[in-house]
Amino acid sequence: MGKLDKQWDYYISKEEEFLKNCYGKFLVINESLEVVVMDTIGDAYKLGCLAYGLGNFLLQECVERKPVYIRSVFYPELEGKRFARTKGGFRMVDIKKEESL
Repeated sequence: MGKLDKQWDYYISKEEEFLKNCYGKFLVINESLEVVVMDTIGDAYKLGCLAYGLGNFLLQECVERKPVYIRSVFYPELEGKRFARTKGGFRMVDIKKEESL
């Protein structure tokens, strides 16, 4: 479990309530699950860093989340290869040989 998973799970469990009462605000949630509501992201970040220390709080904008779609595709013929940027675009490079194919 990641360091901020507890805070994220708490936010998700209360998201409907937060959206109703704090829409457009920025929430700072510490490891004790105390929530502070701020008007700006800058103020929320400063408060979180000063009060809890960097990396010890979740800073979440209170707005509806849009769904994210991820599509993973595997091409066996590209396994072990990478693409290198060139002036004309990209070229395929064999990782083992580091030469253009």
